Amino acid sequence: MYSKYSYFFYTLLLLTVVPCCFAQEWTAQNSGTNRSLDNITFIDSVHGWAVGGDHRYPNLNRVILHTSNAGTTWSVQDSDSTQYLTGIAFTDSNNGWAVGVAGQMYQTTNDGISWISHNLDQNWYLYSITFTNANDGWAVGVRYSGSTYDLILRTTDGGLTWSNSTVGSGDQFMKIKFLDENHGWILSLNGLLCKTTNGGNTWDTTRIWSTSLFYSFYFTNSNNGWAVGGNTNFRPIYNCSTLAHTTDGGLSWYLQTDNTGFPFNDVTFTDSLNGWIVGAVGVRLHTTDGGNSWLNQNTGTSTYYTCVKFENSRDGWITGDEGTILHTTDGGETFVADKPTAKLPNKFDLLNNYPNPFNSTTHISFSLPTASQVKLTIYDALGRELKTIVNEKMNPGYHSIEWNASDFGSGVYFVRMSTGNYNATKKIILLK
Repeated sequence: MYSKYSYFFYTLLLLTVVPCCFAQEWTAQNSGTNRSLDNITFIDSVHGWAVGGDHRYPNLNRVILHTSNAGTTWSVQDSDSTQYLTGIAFTDSNNGWAVGVAGQMYQTTNDGISWISHNLDQNWYLYSITFTNANDGWAVGVRYSGSTYDLILRTTDGGLTWSNSTVGSGDQFMKIKFLDENHGWILSLNGLLCKTTNGGNTWDTTRIWSTSLFYSFYFTNSNNGWAVGGNTNFRPIYNCSTLAHTTDGGLSWYLQTDNTGFPFNDVTFTDSLNGWIVGAVGVRLHTTDGGNSWLNQNTGTSTYYTCVKFENSRDGWITGDEGTILHTTDGGETFVADKPTAKLPNKFDLLNNYPNPFNSTTHISFSLPTASQVKLTIYDALGRELKTIVNEKMNPGYHSIEWNASDFGSGVYFVRMSTGNYNATKKIILLK
């Protein structure tokens, strides 16, 4: 049964997609193939895999690429004249799975040196796969057998066996992602969102929007998420892109308007503020304020971008058609060439967290006049160190870090910011 949903339209003032000229810190990598690359994954900042194929019937040729040097070079691990691949996931450097249309599922236990087929039902078309640990994994798609059925595959033994189920919607599931071992979501092409809070044992459903197609989503925490798509018939492009935002875990959605005019294919965030959207005809959007505004980086290309992934806050990759792979090592940061840059803060400053007092989640904000090694540490009232939230080099500017204190009890805590030349402490009150 569908839960009640609601829609609210932001005006163009609330979501500003600003077209500008950029000097972009994204560099093209030589993938060694001209096949479309639909998905990419990295287990660290250097070891990664990409999958895809040739979508032009009848040349439906799959390909699996691998790099062990952050994409400086890519090698073909698997290539065949069978249907293309759409999803890939690794649990460690040795164990991985790739899925695709016509019942394709391949598994490797040796870093991709060899791939073994699971020979699933050829009526099963799989579009996404994910694992929450070495044993528990899911793959989703659609099953064609007279009628259309939504399809959920699940393993609890590291992919040795897979069970299948359905929520009975008949939708084509496009993406599955988990925030942790309990909280996960599935998104269908027609905007059906399935949510679990118990590790996939049960799924609750809602409909994001009934007049748009959806291709991907991303949640930064259990409440805040974005879904993207547009009105398009696979590769041909029409004139509508869709961006929806939820602040209650997917129960209700706000449609944010834009002026790009082309479908969005994927969205990701590196933290609560910094996110990316990619899409057709070189669409590449970036937000630094939690999705309130999006900068449209005019790429000057017609490349059909399919996927964007970040391994950490700085190392990211974008895939696309014709073997496209782009890479950034600085979080994809840009400067505006034809407009004045934003004014940087003139001092180090640890601001009061908000909200305070808070229940479970609060934001800790601070400013950096120069690039600095930043450490944020939580202490209890007795001065005992409890948790390090951040310990990394960060760029100059204004930053906000979310702290989820769901594992902590009510009481008074302190957050300490250290940068080498600057130290400051603020009191935090947690009330449950």
